[in-house]
Amino acid sequence: MCLFIVMFYLLYTTSYSFTDIRHLSWFYFVLS
Repeated sequence: MCLFIVMFYLLYTTSYSFTDIRHLSWFYFVLS
């Protein structure tokens, strides 16, 4: 289930702002 949320978040972030990699890394770090 977490993986699904990560993928959805990734897709949403990429669609919203491709240069927003820092937020994505933070989210990934929190999950890990």
